[in-house]
Amino acid sequence: MNNDLKSVMNWLGSPVDMKRLSARYPDYLNSPLVHLAICTVNSDLLSILLQYGADVNALNARWFNLLVLAACKKMVNDRVGLVQAILLEWGAEISLPWDIVHTLQVQEGRALSDKDAFIQVTKQCGNTKLANLISSEFGGRRCEVINLPNHPQLNGKTCVVEKYIAKKIKYKIIFEGSGNAALVGPDNLKRRDRTPLDCGYYISFKRGKMTRHEFANKGECQAYVSSLGGGDVTAGTAEELSSLKL
Repeated sequence: MNNDLKSVMNWLGSPVDMKRLSARYPDYLNSPLVHLAICTVNSDLLSILLQYGADVNALNARWFNLLVLAACKKMVNDRVGLVQAILLEWGAEISLPWDIVHTLQVQEGRALSDKDAFIQVTKQCGNTKLANLISSEFGGRRCEVINLPNHPQLNGKTCVVEKYIAKKIKYKIIFEGSGNAALVGPDNLKRRDRTPLDCGYYISFKRGKMTRHEFANKGECQAYVSSLGGGDVTAGTAEELSSLKL
């Protein structure tokens, strides 16, 4: 809670102790480490924990997931938006505890889906930008471009969806690596959430210094993570490596 990243990294160990990675803080709603990264708005710690294989949909004792906690953070600075973006790109689910959904349904006098209820809560917390982003299917998500016969060289490329333009029925996307922007239709995207072996970038923390490594493709990412050996590769990561096809 003191945002002491060095102490956290030393405590996790190398190779990472998976029991410690999923450890919980009893005095803070039995929250796992990833929740504390949200509470302290530490995007670097959040990314590192997810790279190690932490659960992006972990719940605390109140049945709040990470995205709920991030959505309830007031947008006082860009760090909150960065944390929200990381969660969406890693596949965080849009869901709320049933009692909150029920309360909203009583207030509205109508049935609400989890997503509709989540958007309402997000707006009530003053995060209109996030609410607008998640109102569309792919908003904020990491995706793969598909079905572009006129631009076959772009098929298979990864991107992050910046926003949905309703008038054009198009999504504005930003390609990973190049940072180039494009407009594509809903049929030209499929979700490709970040995973430890397909994360697009990797943040390492050594000798008190943070370093960000960017990858041009999944192969480069796999090669880099595998080269870390026992230092950073978890059992789940090894299983993922064997199942992925380049």
